[in-house]
Amino acid sequence: MRLLSTFIIKNRLLIIGLVCVLSIIFAIGLRNIKVNADMASYLPESDPAVKLLDYIGEKYGGNSLGIVIVQTQDVFNLKTIKSIDYLTRQFKQIEGITCVTSLTNILDIKKTEEGLEIGKLIDEDNIPDQEGLNKIRDYALNKTIYRNRLVSEDGKTTLIICRIDGDKSKVAKDIERVVKDANLEEKIYFAGLPFQLNTINDLIIRDLKVLMPFVALMILIVLYLSFGNLMNVILPLLSVGISTLWTLGFMATLKIPLTVITNTIPAILMAVGSAYAIHVICKYFEEKENDTNLRAQNSLSKVIAPVCLAALTTIIGFVSFIFGSYLIMIQQFGIFTSLGIFIAFIISITLIPAILGSIKYKETNKRQNLEFVNSLMERLGIWVINHKKFVCIFGIIIGLGFLSGIPFIKTKVDFLDYFKPKSSIRVTEGIMERNFGGSVPVQILVKGDLQEPEVLNAIKELHNFLDTLKGVHHPQSIIDLIEEMNDAMGEGKKIPDTREKISNLYFLLEGEETLNQLINEDKTEGLIQAMTPGAYNKESEFVVKKIQEYIKSKNNHIYQFEFTGSPLVYEHLNKSLLKSQLYSLVIAIVSIFICLVFLTRSAINSLIGLIPIFLSLSMLFGSMGILRIPLDVATVLVGSICIGIGIDYSIHFLNRYYYERKNKNSEMAILNTIKYTGSAIMVNVLTVMLGFLILIFSNLVPITRFGILLGITMLSSGLGATTLVPAIILLRERAK
Repeated sequence: MRLLSTFIIKNRLLIIGLVCVLSIIFAIGLRNIKVNADMASYLPESDPAVKLLDYIGEKYGGNSLGIVIVQTQDVFNLKTIKSIDYLTRQFKQIEGITCVTSLTNILDIKKTEEGLEIGKLIDEDNIPDQEGLNKIRDYALNKTIYRNRLVSEDGKTTLIICRIDGDKSKVAKDIERVVKDANLEEKIYFAGLPFQLNTINDLIIRDLKVLMPFVALMILIVLYLSFGNLMNVILPLLSVGISTLWTLGFMATLKIPLTVITNTIPAILMAVGSAYAIHVICKYFEEKENDTNLRAQNSLSKVIAPVCLAALTTIIGFVSFIFGSYLIMIQQFGIFTSLGIFIAFIISITLIPAILGSIKYKETNKRQNLEFVNSLMERLGIWVINHKKFVCIFGIIIGLGFLSGIPFIKTKVDFLDYFKPKSSIRVTEGIMERNFGGSVPVQILVKGDLQEPEVLNAIKELHNFLDTLKGVHHPQSIIDLIEEMNDAMGEGKKIPDTREKISNLYFLLEGEETLNQLINEDKTEGLIQAMTPGAYNKESEFVVKKIQEYIKSKNNHIYQFEFTGSPLVYEHLNKSLLKSQLYSLVIAIVSIFICLVFLTRSAINSLIGLIPIFLSLSMLFGSMGILRIPLDVATVLVGSICIGIGIDYSIHFLNRYYYERKNKNSEMAILNTIKYTGSAIMVNVLTVMLGFLILIFSNLVPITRFGILLGITMLSSGLGATTLVPAIILLRERAK
């Protein structure tokens, strides 16, 4: 360590220059960073729901719907119909939209004196006058194929539905641009996953641009109050700033987009990465040499080993996500957070000492604030020594008390839960649920001969079954057209009883665009689609379960049903969350325990080092249950973060204690450890905890929860390392 420290200080100017060059390179690459908030895209490609969803998208013109809601006093007034017609024509020209359905182009089947007529509900090339539109209004609102599917039963709200098979984000922006340029008087809302994803993308970027600077400002203020020197405030922020820049720049270079999970990497690096620089700086101020080079060299040689081991164990905690998670985005989170922590460690042991060794400090009050913190921690150390039994008993009570909240933890992947109650997306989804049953499609693929009455009747039975499920609305398929045509032919609204009759009806539909969205060309496969609310909850779980049970009981050698859609994808996400949490925690704890054994040469001392982790995990998960914070795609990460932070503090504390114990009795060794290393720990705890309270103001609810839980984790880990660990060590020493 002495040789490495000498090399770093000797080549400090080269190190500073190299870091500057690399930072410029990664900053340039950062311009290409993208955001992808679509959780379904991060399920493994081998997932059955994803494979079927992709297949449907490929065969039936896309599996994503962009829905434009038009709302006015009467959507059948001439001006509004012309607006709808204009938007419909414009949307058709957007690259990535395969089909547009609206009042002005939807297929209409009616019986006339001449027989069956297949045309349009409203002729887009010859729009009727207001009197004609009034008649169409009465006609449309009396037909179930339109009412509450395309137009609300009060005639005040209608939909323009765009089927998207392309870049969902780009298409959604193009749709919004067309609407904005049209400058319509009607109220316009945007519903569907593409618009929701764009909103999340914008909120993620906004949080990075607005909240992260405020987090950094809060950390800067607390560090200044702790160190009393502007340079030593800037250095920890410089460390995490560079590590964040390099990590995001590396992601941009590899074309790995930000997600609702990797969006938290800057926050985590501030929480974890800043600790390394703080420990280096605190150790620097403990040294008495006047020569800055020698002081930096000596302090680095003493602190580099515990900082290295702390970084290693933290990286192990995050690497556990790579092996313990089902979701690709959580695996990516593990990879790039580990990379960021490694970079923060390298910067802390190279750039920070290089800068410290290059600056001539004046002997002023630069240590005064830190010495005040040391004095407070010394008093805490005396109290812990005198009340060690009470500290242990109180720690056990706290841990057990919080454990009682764990049974109340629920998993949740509700996409709408990302948004605050009064957000535009929540308002829009409310309109969709009240008038059309929701904006999230469920899809069932039918395989069989769709010209056989038996197969079509099976589809009809499935329609009827879906209608009985609460939360599933308006199932649609080829059945709707077949029954409408059969009724217009005078045989009633039912499935024809012979193959020949069905074939004749198909013949009449040849060339209609709608047909391509419902069945394949050789009529051996068809699609059933129904709408569900945007929220994923217990009702959604029940729907998924019942549909799966129904399909399993009905499938045979003549026809088969296959189920997919967002609710099923969310169910797979939901199940994967708990597995990801359990697997990553087990992998992290076992791996870190092994590392501690190498450090302490004792299994018992290693278990003592894990105590703050167990206390923090108890407080973390107990708080989630008590505060009813669900286990979601963001909060599932905090457990391993808790381990990464908690073990860092334990390693620094134990390393200093064993160093002090060589020449002092256990009580004096504990006192010095709490006074000096404890100061660095608590400065880091208070700095980052207060900084992340800023995340409460995030526009994304999971990030708000993430900030709250991270604050709890920081506080419990720091207090556990500076009170409970020394109390247990003293009791163990006394028992020998």
